[in-house]
Amino acid sequence: MADIFPMFCEFNKQMAEIAKEESEYVLLPNIYSFLSREERERVLCKNL
Repeated sequence: MADIFPMFCEFNKQMAEIAKEESEYVLLPNIYSFLSREERERVLCKNL
């Protein structure tokens, strides 16, 4: 399979840089607030 689809990618970041970047991630806030599980399912399925 590798002969058919050769992949060329370059990875330049060092592990220390990656760890520093990951430590700066922030959690996203929850946007939705539902009164019941049924309401949540109804709204989320409608928006799908």
